[in-house]
Amino acid sequence: MPRVALAPSAFVFAAGLWAAAGEARAQREPDGLGSMPAELAQPTDQSMGQRLQQALRRYGGDVYGCYDQALAAAPEIAGEVLVRIFVAPGGAVPRAEVLKDQVGSPALTGCLTKRMLAWKVPELASGETSQVVFPLVFKPDAARPAADEAPAEASPASAPRVAPRDPGPLRFVVPLSEGKPGPLGARARVEARVLVDATTVGPTSASLTQLVLAPTARLAPHSHPQVLEVLYVVKGLARVRGARKGELLVANAGDVIVVPPSGLHSIESAPLASLTLLQIFAPAGPEHAYRDPADRSGTVSARPNPLDRETDMPVVIKAGDPPVLPFAGGRGKVQLFLDGLPVGQGSLQRIEAEAGAEVPLHAHDRADELLFVLSGRGKMTVGGEVLSVGPSDAIHLPAAVPHALSVTERLVAIQCYAPGGPEQRWKKPATR
Repeated sequence: MPRVALAPSAFVFAAGLWAAAGEARAQREPDGLGSMPAELAQPTDQSMGQRLQQALRRYGGDVYGCYDQALAAAPEIAGEVLVRIFVAPGGAVPRAEVLKDQVGSPALTGCLTKRMLAWKVPELASGETSQVVFPLVFKPDAARPAADEAPAEASPASAPRVAPRDPGPLRFVVPLSEGKPGPLGARARVEARVLVDATTVGPTSASLTQLVLAPTARLAPHSHPQVLEVLYVVKGLARVRGARKGELLVANAGDVIVVPPSGLHSIESAPLASLTLLQIFAPAGPEHAYRDPADRSGTVSARPNPLDRETDMPVVIKAGDPPVLPFAGGRGKVQLFLDGLPVGQGSLQRIEAEAGAEVPLHAHDRADELLFVLSGRGKMTVGGEVLSVGPSDAIHLPAAVPHALSVTERLVAIQCYAPGGPEQRWKKPATR
């Protein structure tokens, strides 16, 4: 008998934001196609909710698109739609249907069931045809506060308020040219280009920003509560100070700066040259201040007594310190910069690969992967799409999304996993 999985927590689509929580229950199919009595439920599949969330993350653009089309015909429609998809072995969806429609929009439900027939959801597949039932709750943009409403005041250590991604197809590649917002500060001496965060790609467990500091520019002493910050020096020289007065660390091109969660730190560039950094926050959040400088939630200033509070010191890892590990039959090599450090929120690796190197199709069940291409080119297969990647492209690979890489021109890239863990596979011979 086909397996039926019911995810009780609603998946909400509202102004580009979707979220889900809770566990799923697997149950035997009742007679007929109607409601499923609660007494039949058996908690045999504790991970179904998470796997369904991963599948919807991949195809969120389809759901957004259908709702946008329906709103154009009937503004302000809202409500819950209970959907059932049949998942064949391997992940194809041969059948999709609506069990309950509180929205009352045939345009929406017809579009949803049509698009779901093109989905590939191997994470929901079993050895036989399965049925997965889940609710989608739709809310129009009007449910959000107006853009000109003042946000609630937040204490310095409060959780960052992360803006959702605008509705549209799920994105995996963000070119540097699309990074926002540009110059910051009264004298515009720092440029920030946010490439991977909730606004650009949707929910993610880490963010990626390129920072450019003009000569002698300085990021004043501050900290990020419960957030790991990792900076890769692309070009220039960085002067790094922590909570110990008088102690100065220097990081050159190719070096990595690690700021422990809640660690006080300041960074400045050298007098004669600009400084280019790739900045990773894990978890994501503090980068939202680049979009709204008035919103400092997630960042705590050290003023008025700079660097007088004892915290863990930043660490500089030199470019040549981590051992070089081979992969792809010796056609690639990788360095694990954070290996051995007590910072499980994220990892950072530097990858080099010759033309012709291949990373086979694989997925990371619990970790998002972020990449930034420093040089070279390749073809990435992501969720069934083939994408070209090249210099200054940022790449976001959500957890559980299958992906592969074929290098077409010698490639150098920075890689991050959030949370860390998948990078340990590079230590094993003949790994992916």
